[in-house]
Amino acid sequence: MNPIQNQGHSPNFQARNQTIRFADDVMRKVNQCFPLYSSTKLECFKNIENFSSYLYDYAKQRIRLMRDNKNRLYDDCESVPSKLITIVKTALKTKTGNCGEKAQLAAIVAQINGIKDCHIAMLYTNGGRSLDHAVLFVNAQKPYIIDPWCGFADYYPNAVVKYENEFGDIFELRKGERVTLASEIDNEFTEDLRHNFSRGQLNKVLKILPTMKIRKY
Repeated sequence: MNPIQNQGHSPNFQARNQTIRFADDVMRKVNQCFPLYSSTKLECFKNIENFSSYLYDYAKQRIRLMRDNKNRLYDDCESVPSKLITIVKTALKTKTGNCGEKAQLAAIVAQINGIKDCHIAMLYTNGGRSLDHAVLFVNAQKPYIIDPWCGFADYYPNAVVKYENEFGDIFELRKGERVTLASEIDNEFTEDLRHNFSRGQLNKVLKILPTMKIRKY
């Protein structure tokens, strides 16, 4: 595991508001453009045991079929735009995905809207236990997190506090465990999305769904 270090630089209040406000706009844009059916969201329902197992099994099957199909299409892609378009079109067609798919889409939407030097990272505990949760990490002067699955964007230290306090039960944190991030992920999508894409490449993707662009007033 390659932990992401917490940087302590603190920008002024106005800059902090502007940065995180826009990051939150990106997070909302991902969820507005791609409202995905998520099996892991079903797991969060407190009364899930009262539902038929068919509902949960059906959700997991949809995720599995979506990923199998996306992997096949992705392997046939010969250009960067075609790879990005495959991710976007799969989400639009299947309307299915968990945190990993949300993080992939966030990486694309973030770059379309001018955020560079960002990559997908995974949540771990300080003891090295994976929490099986993907987010978008933005390596800015003060790094921040965009997490469409959990529904927030915030600076790294603040995000860690949220994960430990607001989402601790969801991630089944044990007593004394702290949350950290790691960027070492063996996944073709993750590796491809680490790059800064050109405006020309992103414009080809934007033609598929122009509403991914955040309108600035």
